[in-house]
Amino acid sequence: MGSSSLLINILDVFIVFLFIYTLLKLLQNVGGLPLAIRFVSIAFILSVISWFSKTFHVLIFTGWVADKVLAILLISVPIIFQPEFRRALQRFQLLRLPSSRSINERVIDEVLLASEWLRSSGYGALIIIERDDVIGDVEAGRGVIIDAIPKAKLIETIFYEGSPLHDGAIIINQSGRLWAAGYVVPIPEDVSTTAGVYSHFGTRHTAALAITREKDVIAIIVSEERRWIKIAYKGQILDDTFGATPKEILKKLLIGTKKEEKEKRRFRKKGRSGEKG
Repeated sequence: MGSSSLLINILDVFIVFLFIYTLLKLLQNVGGLPLAIRFVSIAFILSVISWFSKTFHVLIFTGWVADKVLAILLISVPIIFQPEFRRALQRFQLLRLPSSRSINERVIDEVLLASEWLRSSGYGALIIIERDDVIGDVEAGRGVIIDAIPKAKLIETIFYEGSPLHDGAIIINQSGRLWAAGYVVPIPEDVSTTAGVYSHFGTRHTAALAITREKDVIAIIVSEERRWIKIAYKGQILDDTFGATPKEILKKLLIGTKKEEKEKRRFRKKGRSGEKG
């Protein structure tokens, strides 16, 4: 009886270590929809383990760990998937928040001026511009914080071949500042392992498609090989079939129409008058 109880305890501890290892592997290098699916799968498995432990009074340690991890997962879901929740609410018009973007035409002109010089000079570049999502993992070592006014000469210098930051992307934040350089775009597993869709794209193109699919941002790709400038948005390359110039596309996506701008200004005025009242 004693040896049987000892064997069950050893099995209990082994299952916990195996589960933690599997959990870390599942959550590694994923994002967006795959991450959501894996979260749901893990929560379901934890619930089954907890129910089994409480019902049959076995694997007590495993059941206890499952309960604690499940509670942590449930608490972390609103934090991890906050951008997705926000976009879903906006889509169903349940959350009417004004955009915090303050990117103006001057920023767009500087970015395109630099992009054109880089293209004609044979240098590649990846420029990411935030829309309604913030790229928050720069501080985690994926890039170098610059926090400067986005001037064309500065952008050209960053992507010059001799620069130590030229291989990564630059990020222009919602305030219109050149926030970071040398940013390494995380490529989810389902993008890096998909051959058919992304195989004919280079590294910068793949990174642009990945980041614009996962975040509400725009990516400008300058190809040093093909000498072209492309804009990526929502996981797609916006080609020339739209009949619009890069500046017109960027103005539409970043600044919006005159009607939208008037609505934003009216909303801000209401907010200020409400604060005074």
